[in-house]
Amino acid sequence: MFMRLLQSKVEPEAVGKLGEFYQTKVIPELQKITGCMFAGLIQDRAQPGTGFSMTLWQTKEDAEAFEKSKVFQKIMEEVGPILLESAEWKMQLTEDMELTYAPVHEEPIIKSYTAKAQKHMKTAVQPEITRMYTRIVSPKVQKGKIKEFTEIYKREIIPVLQAADGCLHAYLMENLQEKEQQEVISITIWESKEKAEQYEKSGQFDRLVDKVKHTFTQLSQWQMSLEKEQGKQAKTSDDMLVSHYTMVAGKQFKK
Repeated sequence: MFMRLLQSKVEPEAVGKLGEFYQTKVIPELQKITGCMFAGLIQDRAQPGTGFSMTLWQTKEDAEAFEKSKVFQKIMEEVGPILLESAEWKMQLTEDMELTYAPVHEEPIIKSYTAKAQKHMKTAVQPEITRMYTRIVSPKVQKGKIKEFTEIYKREIIPVLQAADGCLHAYLMENLQEKEQQEVISITIWESKEKAEQYEKSGQFDRLVDKVKHTFTQLSQWQMSLEKEQGKQAKTSDDMLVSHYTMVAGKQFKK
């Protein structure tokens, strides 16, 4: 399985407009594309104007074919006016030596991931798509430890998530574009925000982190040790990030 995450930014009040565009234009087009299994627009709860289009594909080739297609180009052209202009400004000199300023349009960021482990949980009733809740955990793993991390995830973490009330899907993905950094992300999709928060408060997440933290980078381990010993937050470039997203629009396709 292959995953594409396309990050974009809009004004918080434009999220509804983007969601409507995704529901009425993007999903119907993706439903017709070979290999696309799921499409969802998720909104960052900490930064409401930031979100991702998350698509799941049968193969990397299917995803790449779509990215090169006229359909993708048309979608990007139509959504352009909704996206946010960057807060950064580009300065340049004209031929008349006058200093000009122009806003830099912030292009969506595309990241591609391949599945290292995955599990689809069985539920008696499929929840409403807009109530679904997504957690993305991004640890910094040592070079050479990715295989060990993956094995622990399959053996120790997936069974716990499978038993967790409300967990619908779990994926461990590896970034194909940042091999040197060994970036991996764990994505879990939940029936609702309440079910995800219940899991977090149970202490299970902290116990699972303990099982894999020895594979994290030395800087990440130092940061976690410092916080535990002194009870104070410490920030480093290798911090494990835990992000929370609400599903704005989405659909699973039968292939």
